[in-house]
Amino acid sequence: MNTLNLDIVTPNGSVYNRDNVELVVMQTTAGEIGVMSGHIPTVAALKNRLCKSEISRWN
Repeated sequence: MNTLNLDIVTPNGSVYNRDNVELVVMQTTAGEIGVMSGHIPTVAALKNRLCKSEISRWN
C-alpha cells in the first residue's frame, strides 16, 4: 500500500512528523475528513480534537 508523510504544523512550527502513514482521520471546521496516499493536496483548518493515523507495519 502507498503511504504518505504526515506533518502537523502550527503557527509555532512542526509538532508531529511521521513517514509511512496509510490513513489520517481528523476533524476540520467543515466536518471529519480521511486522507490516504494519492488524495488531492489539502489544507484545512482543524478543530482542537484528536487526530488519528494508521502507520504502515510493512515500512
